[in-house]
Amino acid sequence: MQKVTHQLSFSSISIAKRKLKSQFFDQMSLLLDWPAIDSEIKKYYSKVAGRPSYSVCYCLKCLFYKHGMV
Repeated sequence: MQKVTHQLSFSSISIAKRKLKSQFFDQMSLLLDWPAIDSEIKKYYSKVAGRPSYSVCYCLKCLFYKHGMV
């Protein structure tokens, strides 16, 4: 017999947070034209020197995530 509680498990909390993050980036995709931003900023990246750069969109999403905007 299982004990019924109204307390959330760690996995339930984790799944709920993941849904919030997904919704945040879905809303950002509706507001921002990521490919246009990426192509506009790529003009200033050096194609000759150094290793290949990360996508600007990826870096911005990481920045949003780091600062708790998600």
